[in-house]
Amino acid sequence: MEDTIREWIVDIIRDNEELLTVAIKQRAKFEGWLKFMLVKCALDNNCEDIKVEESYGTNKRADLSFKSGESKYYIELKTANTNSKIEGVREGGKPVTKNIASIINDARKLKEAKVNGVVAFVFFPIPENDTRWKYHIKRIENELEVDLLSDGHYLKITMDNCEILVFSFSV
Repeated sequence: MEDTIREWIVDIIRDNEELLTVAIKQRAKFEGWLKFMLVKCALDNNCEDIKVEESYGTNKRADLSFKSGESKYYIELKTANTNSKIEGVREGGKPVTKNIASIINDARKLKEAKVNGVVAFVFFPIPENDTRWKYHIKRIENELEVDLLSDGHYLKITMDNCEILVFSFSV
């Protein structure tokens, strides 16, 4: 399911490039909008029991959950903006280290609950041909013992003077 979620997000971004350019230039997060676009993908792919903000443990809520085949999945979603300097993109935003910590925290909650969990996140904006972002992804890998930097574990989209990375992994 992690590959499917990643592909859905990439398709959503590519299909809405003009809209997302506005968000990216302002470093504006778009998690709420993306969540409902994923609901549409789940509906289009015959998923059942689709819910947003469904409880899966004490004080824990998944951004999205649905049943596909015989399995129920709980999706934690993040749009994590960086603070890299990029021409034409507003400076500032939440420190990237806090965004990374939030991704790690969501993954731990899913893992502790012992559910079919998928963490998906969009990491943006990244300067073109810049690799400093790998430092932050290595932190996630080390803390959660997951592989995110190998081929096939993320997808890169080049858009309007920057790159957007889409990651997803099962916990």
